[in-house]
Amino acid sequence: MQNYYFVGAVWNGNEDKTAEFIKHGYWEMGWSIQDKPKLAEQINQVKLGERIAIKAATVQKNNLPFNGTPVGKAVSKMTIKAVGEVVSNPQNGKRLEVAWQKNFEPKDWYFFTYRGTFWRVNEQGQWWSQYASKLIEFAFNSKPQDYDYFVANWSWSQQASEVVELNQIERAEDILALNTILYGPPGTGKTFNTVDLAWQILNAGHTEELTRPGSIKELKSLYPEQVEFVTFHQSFSYEDFVEGIQAKTNDGKISYKVEDGVFKRMAKEASKNLAASQKTSEQLSFEMGVDAKLADFIANAIAEEKPFSKKKGNPFYIVDSSNDELVKISSADTKYSDGVIELKLEELQQVCMSDIEFGSPKEIAQKIFHKVHARQHDT
Repeated sequence: MQNYYFVGAVWNGNEDKTAEFIKHGYWEMGWSIQDKPKLAEQINQVKLGERIAIKAATVQKNNLPFNGTPVGKAVSKMTIKAVGEVVSNPQNGKRLEVAWQKNFEPKDWYFFTYRGTFWRVNEQGQWWSQYASKLIEFAFNSKPQDYDYFVANWSWSQQASEVVELNQIERAEDILALNTILYGPPGTGKTFNTVDLAWQILNAGHTEELTRPGSIKELKSLYPEQVEFVTFHQSFSYEDFVEGIQAKTNDGKISYKVEDGVFKRMAKEASKNLAASQKTSEQLSFEMGVDAKLADFIANAIAEEKPFSKKKGNPFYIVDSSNDELVKISSADTKYSDGVIELKLEELQQVCMSDIEFGSPKEIAQKIFHKVHARQHDT
């Protein structure tokens, strides 16, 4: 498989090294290997004879060399400033020796661009290979860009951000719209572009991923529990998306419970992540330790069928923790749900980590959860 590389040449935000690279026959990244170890590995993988181009990405809204853009839409633009061939790779994770083409005239490419400093492109295996092949022909084989093809096939809902090429991958300034609608006839790439937009949001400002995922499955495997795809079909209800009462059948008996939908689950996870980001490493370490001890305690209680005594009545048992958010307790004294009570694991963790003293279910409800009345699972 033949790879092609499109690389940036701006260091420290404003120092353009293009002329120096061309004059002395090399290209080099502006970071230390310690700062960008994954990028250093990618540089070491570049083979002799592979083609490389220096580029700078921005956007353009006016005086475009083609017609057909929706009103008010900017188009991403990538200026090809130099092209060459790799003649030596010293395997130091920073530098490539390059035979740059003499008297090359810079030229502008539109639509399919990348703002990161190091971009590996090939024509195999990705949904965007149709675009990649045209970029390769344009940059290295002097074939003019087919503007009509891109105007007809491009997803105009992709937001272009006006940025200056900086010496890092996916700057935080690459702002994407919070709500984006992709529109167009079947087969024009809406689903594939959705994958790409999700990838850009996940990568913004801190990643060194050099290859975009080619499918929903690949994206979700790279970012588990961070991406969800839903289809708003007639059968997809509010209960599925936000929350609602879901019917469950167990041993022929039907029961009902309120369950979170996909949107609420993601919102809750995002809220947890935000809260965690505002804690110190010591706090996070303590909480992880409590979580681990609690998980061991629950697992042992289930395995040993350990009874837990109460002030009144029969003992209770922890019977299930297969759900990541709930732990089930069985009590012969409970008149509902076949004697099974569901406790939110998050609330159980909150009680375990609290330094508040309590002596009754009501005190748990009021002091820890700020509820007026005790609930069944507080008891």
